[in-house]
This record gives sequence, structure tokens and C-alpha cells, in this order.
Amino acid sequence: TLKYTINPSDAADPSVYFESSNTDIVKVDKDGKVLGIEAGCTTVKIITNDRNFKASVKVVVYRVDNDETKIAEMLSLINKARTDAGLTELPESKILTRAATERALEEAAEGDGKMDDTRVLKDAEGNYKAQSTVYSDYGIYARGTAQIYSWGDTYDTVKTAYDAIVKNEDNKKTLLSADGEYSYIGIGCFKSNDITYWCIMLYLE
Repeated sequence: TLKYTINPSDAADPSVYFESSNTDIVKVDKDGKVLGIEAGCTTVKIITNDRNFKASVKVVVYRVDNDETKIAEMLSLINKARTDAGLTELPESKILTRAATERALEEAAEGDGKMDDTRVLKDAEGNYKAQSTVYSDYGIYARGTAQIYSWGDTYDTVKTAYDAIVKNEDNKKTLLSADGEYSYIGIGCFKSNDITYWCIMLYLE
């Protein structure tokens, strides 16, 4: 439900109504309750009844399909590389995988082909949240963390995505970090507009 503030609070007519720019993606009722209908992005407006004032918010609706087969295959490739290097396997944390999936779909929502230090979500002051806030959002409190991102329209297979990830030496070094440097791994995968986005998270309890 969208929250709003009328200023001044004693306005002669404080009543408002809501409009969705695309009701195929999002519907909104008279109380500002938003319902996602189909994957996509649109704008919801709040307008005073006299139509003199309005505000808007972008709403992104995701269709999330946590493909456990793809995640398991990526985890297998990573852990095979670790055992080949004489390292122990990293166990998957399901909650970390959820967080990684959220970051993958957030990158898909931005769709700018780059990774920055912020998310698509904003805090109470209207500033974009730092990417690290995804951990606390999921109740993950770690001593050390790492995040790896990769995306492309040529990731037809998990192996293709894995090869692209480890081609980066920093990514490879992180995935082959020494035993004890990280405790768990989480893997997120999200496809949007024929581009596949991957996020791999590691953390130390």
C-alpha cells in the first residue's frame, strides 16, 4: 500500500485518488493498494481531487522463477573448481540464494549494463540503498562478504555463464578463496528481455 503525506495537513480538501499508467502491469485501488498483474515497469500517480497537485512512483513487477536446476549446476561447477584446486566445497545457503536472486533481478530492472554500489530501492530519506543492505534485509549478519555479478544475452547455458564469470581474474580469485575465508555461497539467476543476470554471494558467519 502506497503511503503519502498531505502538506499542509489542514488542506481544505485532503482527498486524493490513484492512477496506474498501465493497468496490464499494475492495478491500484482507491486506498493506494498496489497489485502486480504482469512483469514490467510502470508509474502509479497520486492526484489531489482538485487536480492541482500530483506525485508519482515507479513500480517494477518481477516474475521470479528461482531455477533450482540452474543454481545447482552453477554450484557444482564452482565446487568442482574448488576441489580441483585442493579446496573444500562451499555449501549453499538458501537465504543467501534468495538475497542473490533479488540482487540479480534488481540489476535486470536497472538494465544499464553496469554494476554500481546502489540498489533500485530507496530508503526513508529518498536515497538509493547501498547494495550491502540486501544482507540486513534478509537477516544476514556476516563478518565478511563478496558479491559477483555477470550478465549477457549469450548465456544459453550455465557453463557459458560460469566461463564468463571466471574469465575475470578477480571473480576467479574470490570463488577459489582459501578455506575458511567464506562459510556459505548463494546464487541468484534472473532472465529479462533475453539477457540472463547472475549474482553470486559469499559470506563468512
